[in-house]
Amino acid sequence: MWIATMLAVLAFIVFIALQVPGMGLDEEAHITHAEKLRQGHLASHDDKVSPELSSAVRCDRYRVFGSALNPGYPSGSRYECLSPQKLVESDGQFAAQQAQHTPVYYLPLALATKVVDKLTDLDPLVDTYRVAGLMFTVLSAASLLWLGARLRVAPSIAAAATLVIVGTSGFVSAHSFVTNDALAIPAGVALLLTSRRVLDGRSSAWLLMFVSFAVAVTKPTFLPGHLACVLYLSQRLEPGDLRLRDVAGRPDNDALVAYGRNTLKRLAPIGAVGAGLVTGLVAFQLWVGRVVPGTKELAGFYTSRVFQADYLKNVANTLQNPLADERPISFMDPSYGLVAMTALEAAALWGTVLVAFGLFRRAGREPARLARSALGAIVLGALVLFLQGALRGNALSSTNTRYLLPVVPFMFGAIAMTSDRVWDRYATRIPKVTLTVGVVVMLAVQAIAVDHTAEPRLNNAWTRRQTGVLASFINDEVAAANTGDAATSCIHTGDTVAVVPFMPALYAMAPGIEEPVDADAYWKTSLPRDRRKEPFAALTDSDVDVIIVSSPLLVGYERTAGARVAAQWTRCALWQPIGLGVAHPPFEVYVRPNEK
Repeated sequence: MWIATMLAVLAFIVFIALQVPGMGLDEEAHITHAEKLRQGHLASHDDKVSPELSSAVRCDRYRVFGSALNPGYPSGSRYECLSPQKLVESDGQFAAQQAQHTPVYYLPLALATKVVDKLTDLDPLVDTYRVAGLMFTVLSAASLLWLGARLRVAPSIAAAATLVIVGTSGFVSAHSFVTNDALAIPAGVALLLTSRRVLDGRSSAWLLMFVSFAVAVTKPTFLPGHLACVLYLSQRLEPGDLRLRDVAGRPDNDALVAYGRNTLKRLAPIGAVGAGLVTGLVAFQLWVGRVVPGTKELAGFYTSRVFQADYLKNVANTLQNPLADERPISFMDPSYGLVAMTALEAAALWGTVLVAFGLFRRAGREPARLARSALGAIVLGALVLFLQGALRGNALSSTNTRYLLPVVPFMFGAIAMTSDRVWDRYATRIPKVTLTVGVVVMLAVQAIAVDHTAEPRLNNAWTRRQTGVLASFINDEVAAANTGDAATSCIHTGDTVAVVPFMPALYAMAPGIEEPVDADAYWKTSLPRDRRKEPFAALTDSDVDVIIVSSPLLVGYERTAGARVAAQWTRCALWQPIGLGVAHPPFEVYVRPNEK
C-alpha cells in the first residue's frame, strides 16, 4: 500500500509540476544562495542573481504579477524585460534579497541544483523546483504514512488521509511551486512522534529538546508545530504522585523538594519543547545576523503598518486552513477541478473541527487531543507569528498559510484515527481501500481540470519564461534599430510579428511590435481546431512582417507552418536563449524575402 500511495502522490505532483511549473516572488534568491553553498561558500545577504536568471525572472514577473501588486517589483516590460547581456552592461541583475535560511534548507536545494545541472537542459529555475519539489514530496508523504503506522491506523485509511493532504492547494503550492516550507510536515511529524515516545517512557526529554531545536533552526516560522506539540503534551499530563494540598499547612523541606521534583518531571517534556524552541530561535538569529556575511535589509514594502494592520484582521478573525493557499488558484481553470480541491481542503479542516468537538468519542481520547492541539496551534500560531513579525517590522510576511503546515500531522492523526475506528464500527462490510480509491478519483479530477485549462500557455510558467526571454531579444533588437547601434536589424518599431508556437503574452512584454490581425485565432484552445489552423495555413501570405520559430513544435499544423516559413522566407537571425538552458533550440527569426 505504501508503494502504491507513493506512486499516486508522485504521479499527481509530477503532472502538475510539468504542466504548471511555478515560482514564488523570491525563489530565484534561494536558488542563488543554494548554488553558492554548493560551490563551497556561505550564502551572503549581498549575493546577486545571475544575469540569465535575472533576465528570466524580470521578464516573467511582469507578465505574472503586473506593476500594481507590489511597487518593489518591475513595473514595465520595455525597461525590465532585457537580455542577460544587457543586464550585465547596466549592472541590472537582481539582488538575491536575504539569505533567510540555514543550510538545513539550502543543502537539499543545492543537491537539486546539482541534479538539474547534470540531468536537464531546461530553465534552471523551473527544473530546480521540479527536482526539489519531488525530493520534499517523497519526504512529506513518507513521513505521514510512517505517522499513520505508528498511530496504528489501517494502511488504506492512512493512504487515503495522505492523498487528501497531497490534493490540497497548500501542499501543491509548497511542493510544486515554492519549496521554502516543504520541510514543515516532516518537522511536525518529528515533533509529534518524539512527544509520544517521551510520554511512553521510551526516550528522555533531552531527545524532544533536540528535535525542537532542529525544527526551530530549520525555519523559525515552523513555530506553530511547537505550539501544537505543547498543547498535545499539556493534554497528556498525568496527575502527580504528590499534590499541592498534600503538602498544605507547614510542610517540611523534604515534602516541598519532593513536590518540586514531581512537578518538574511532569512538565519536563513541555519545558524541553520550549527550551529547544528558544535555543533554536537564538541560534537562527545568530546565524543569519552574525555568521552569514553581508548587510541584511528588509524591503520597505514589508514594514508598512497599513498592510500589517489590514492583514491582522484576517489573522485574528479567521480560522485559517494550513492546507489552503491564501492566493487565488490560477493553474486550474475548470470549476470542477477547484471544487474537488476545495472538498479535500474542507474535509481536512472541518473534519479536524468535528473530531476536536468530540465526534465519535468511542474512538478514544487520542484523536480529540490531536485535533484540539491542531486547532489551538492554528489560531495561536498565526497570532504569535504575526506579533513576532510585527516586532521586527516584518509582520506582513508572517501571514502565509504555509507557515501553519507543521500543524498538518496533528490534523492527519485526528482524522485518520477517527476514520479508521468509525469504519470498523459502521462499515465493516466495505473494504477500506474504497476510501483510498475515492480520494484517487478526486486527484484525477484535478489532473483532468489542469489538463483542460482553457489557456495553458498563459498559465504555464515555463512557456511564460520562454515568452519573457524572447521579449528581451525583441526589445534589444528594436532598441538597437531605433538608436542606429546595429548595422542591420531584423525587427523595427511597428513591425507585425508572429511566433510559432504563438505566445499571446509577448505583445504586452514587447510593446514595440504589433500582433497579427485576428491574433486570438492563433492560440485560443476554445476555438474549433479547423479555425485555429487557418492563420497558420496562410501565414506566409499574410500581412505579417516577421515570423519567429521556436522548436520543438508540439502541434502538427504549427510544425507544418514553421517548415513552410523556413523554406520560403529569409532567415535574418538566430537567438540562442542561454537563460533557458544551453541545449534549448535557438529562436529563428525570418523576414519576408528581399525586405531586410
